[in-house]
Amino acid sequence: MRAILALLLALLARNAVGIGSPAPASVGLLPLPARLDSLYGPSETIPPVMRIEYGAMLRADDWVYGTVYFKVRFESTSVCWNQERFELHGGDSLLLDYWPFLTEPGQYEVKDSVVFESHADSFLEVTWDFRIGPRHHGGIGIARIVAMPFEVADTFWSITPEFVLANYGAVPDSGWAFVLFGDTGQGRVVYSESTGFRLAPGESVHVVSPAFRFHEVGPHYGSCGWRTDNGDADSLSWRFLVYIWQHGDIGVTQIVDMPRDTIDTLRTWRPMVKLKVFYMQGRDSVWLALRFSDTLSERIVYADSYPLVLEAPEETLVVFRAIRFNVPGPYHGQLAWHCMHGFSDSLDWDFWVDANLGVEDRSVPILYKTPATVIRGMLRTGDSRQNTGYRADLLDISGRKVMELVPGPSDVRHLAPGVYFVREKGSRGASESVSKVVVTR
Repeated sequence: MRAILALLLALLARNAVGIGSPAPASVGLLPLPARLDSLYGPSETIPPVMRIEYGAMLRADDWVYGTVYFKVRFESTSVCWNQERFELHGGDSLLLDYWPFLTEPGQYEVKDSVVFESHADSFLEVTWDFRIGPRHHGGIGIARIVAMPFEVADTFWSITPEFVLANYGAVPDSGWAFVLFGDTGQGRVVYSESTGFRLAPGESVHVVSPAFRFHEVGPHYGSCGWRTDNGDADSLSWRFLVYIWQHGDIGVTQIVDMPRDTIDTLRTWRPMVKLKVFYMQGRDSVWLALRFSDTLSERIVYADSYPLVLEAPEETLVVFRAIRFNVPGPYHGQLAWHCMHGFSDSLDWDFWVDANLGVEDRSVPILYKTPATVIRGMLRTGDSRQNTGYRADLLDISGRKVMELVPGPSDVRHLAPGVYFVREKGSRGASESVSKVVVTR
């Protein structure tokens, strides 16, 4: 799995779409008081329904004012254009960022022209071409993007990534297709899924990844692509923003500190969030509540709430009571708010508590055995020589029982890939233990 992840990261780094792409054509007349720098945008074929972003950074070497003209042409016909006035001093910069939504297959031309009105007869022009249509290199290629978080994604709704992979070659081909998302701010991968394919000439397949929900707000990047068994590979990458969706007049703008993903039993958490009134001149009362529950035992282990009066447009920092999780296993968190006028909303997420990340004196006795392992589709737990008092269940991420396990190997090849939990209990009087396993293909 580490080898596959390393491969995906290498593909992402090598095939990033347009970010930092050189300008195919650039024309300027002296003197030039400013320049277009850090040009980015599509530089080759982009599949239909993929969100397009391109632009450049305008950097001033001298005081200058003028106009930026932006135009997109589709097979010699203008489809969109924009103009922007600017005034810059020496050393200043201006980000030129455009997000047109282009779906018609065919040849496109992008042109950025800057007219420096303070410097007569001086202008700068940059042009480049790209195509919208199936993207492929010889055989396998991406025919269409069906569902991806391209521009923005929120922390409330799950996303099911999907794209269409097709074989444009003359012979059958096989390999792996993948989808990957990363947190740009923290520099880490937050989602990675891959699936095998085998396609005959002219055949296509919908690559559908498991549903995913972002928990961290801020800038992210996405990537999808393929690698065939003969070594041919390609990928698309893009940037997008994850934010906490605001319904109504009051919403959460930032989660400052909250137990999410995988945490240990050593740290004490003091959850903090920021709230804001979103209408211009407003004041509202809100009841904010936070609770955590043990997914396996279905009991609430923490609950705290605060009544607040919020004034627009300032943000308010809410600090909850500290909490420390002692019992390993899956947990569920919920942050909810209810306004005086009846509006309410909530944010839900799942996380895992692991006692092996730190050493401490645990107040709850937990029996630790040899970790459960999956080898060639067989999940091995306990010892086949144990007595009949041994019992174990396999649970999914939601805590639902999916099968009973026996001491020794159990066949799990029929299960979908993902994270599962093994809950073991020995003979009468023995303590319960919970361990995490990952089932892969």
